[in-house]
Amino acid sequence: MKKRKEEKRRELVSRQNQLLEEKVQERTFELAEANQELTVINEELNSTLETVSIQTETIRDKNKDITASINYAKRIQKASMPSPTKMADLFNEFFVFHRPRDIVSGDFFWTVTVGNKTLVAVVDCTGHGVPGAFMSMIGSQNLNEITKTKGITAPDEILAELQKAIAVNLDQNNNQNQDGMDMALCCIDMDTKTLSFAGAKNPLTYIDEKGELQTIKGSRASIGGQVEDTDTNPFERHDIQLKEGMQFYLYSDGYQDQFGGPDGKKFMSRRLREHLYSHRKNSLEKQGELLEETFDNWRGRERQIDDVMVIGIKVF
Repeated sequence: MKKRKEEKRRELVSRQNQLLEEKVQERTFELAEANQELTVINEELNSTLETVSIQTETIRDKNKDITASINYAKRIQKASMPSPTKMADLFNEFFVFHRPRDIVSGDFFWTVTVGNKTLVAVVDCTGHGVPGAFMSMIGSQNLNEITKTKGITAPDEILAELQKAIAVNLDQNNNQNQDGMDMALCCIDMDTKTLSFAGAKNPLTYIDEKGELQTIKGSRASIGGQVEDTDTNPFERHDIQLKEGMQFYLYSDGYQDQFGGPDGKKFMSRRLREHLYSHRKNSLEKQGELLEETFDNWRGRERQIDDVMVIGIKVF
């Protein structure tokens, strides 16, 4: 009896060991399969990471090349604007505050001398960066042709001619393209001691001979878009008799539209005029420095939303 029980116990133990061995083998096989799958996944992941690394390096190289090209374009654009030496030859005092939002800018300033007249403008083209820079070159080229080649010096007539030229250059009467520019344009006649102004939306702000702040609004029309009535000039001319000590300011809307300050609001045109007036007794060079400092303090950590261009001139 004892012997039979012992045999049964051994059979049971043997069966249990066999089942355990089978489970171990089954589990070992499953682990081997899982390990093989992990090896495949790891190889695929390494291959993907290698591809991503190559693509990242390619993108980095392309971005480097594009940035280098745009930086070169910036040098060309800067060279196309009047140099400090030229500005010093034309005006008794001046400042130029130019801050592109991107590397190149849709804002630019322009000046040319035709006979005894000096023309100066601040121009705000559609767009920023590369598209804006292309428009700035088109605008500058057309301004030179209108004034130097055609000999037109009246600012209202220049704007009317420029409006037609842009419409033709961009074929705007046959498509939906509405690109163009806003600008403030002055003609200084040293024989008659007068300054003539016309604006496409943008104003002229100045300190008169009494030290008081004056602003002349630009016309409501902009440069660019379809021109339906070519016989009527939509731009108005304003003439100012020049007096010693008068200071003139031309600017795009980038400065006044910048968000910042304690409440994250726009700087606004009123605050810009007040700033110019409050610092009128400083030299124009100092005014430019203060204008830049105020802009940076106001913007703080806010991103710059637009190109900025402000110039100040004193004729005598």
